[in-house]
Amino acid sequence: MSASIFLNLLYIELLSFFRNIKRLFINSFCWMASRAIVLVFLLPIIGMPSEYVNIFFSGAVLIGGLFESMSTILRVVTDIEKNGTLRYELSLPCSRWPVILKLLFSHTLRVLFSSLIFLVLGKILMWNLFDLSAISIPKLLVALGLTGILTGVLALFYASFICDVSDISFVWRSGLYPFLIIGGNLFPWRAVDSFSPIVGKLFLLNPIMLASEAIRVSLLGPNGYLPFWVSGVGLLFCSFVFGIFGFIQLKKRLDMF
Repeated sequence: MSASIFLNLLYIELLSFFRNIKRLFINSFCWMASRAIVLVFLLPIIGMPSEYVNIFFSGAVLIGGLFESMSTILRVVTDIEKNGTLRYELSLPCSRWPVILKLLFSHTLRVLFSSLIFLVLGKILMWNLFDLSAISIPKLLVALGLTGILTGVLALFYASFICDVSDISFVWRSGLYPFLIIGGNLFPWRAVDSFSPIVGKLFLLNPIMLASEAIRVSLLGPNGYLPFWVSGVGLLFCSFVFGIFGFIQLKKRLDMF
């Protein structure tokens, strides 16, 4: 019974996502086009090397996951505050877990599709400047899947503690954005490690850094990046830790309905 409810809820969630796929393409194009303009016309003026294109755009693929995190946090908190869809789902004849897992799995699949759209648009806009000759499709799917799970549990973790929709801006400013800006979005981990091995090891405590490295290895090849298995194991561990705390806290909050 619970498995059937979970699959039906997930199916409905994905239908809603694909109904808005045109809007997602437009928003993603605006985001990637703005980065392309800066990268092609502005940054070379101050001496940016052409090799930075690969680092810049491979990092942009990760941002789709964090955008989806903000969307998931907003939807969960809004539903809790206004007694929306979650109240109906929690009234179904099953435990809380299918509803919580639906939130995680739907988020992961949205991240997977969103990131692939970012990647395709980045390649179209930059063409030969964005070198994907060393891409590994299996590694890419694994990296994006693990990134989706990580950003999903982070979203549920933050949503479980937020008491009001107005607090979401604080999540971005003090939570997700610091994770992103020191998480390898604009630089590889080796650059930090070469500057200071101690600082480099500290940066590995940031799960977004692990996601950045996993995505870059899958897109650009292993040379100069953290081994793929290290990033993968680290992402699983971080997802497990945040997931345990986030799921327990969110279940407590949902039990108050």
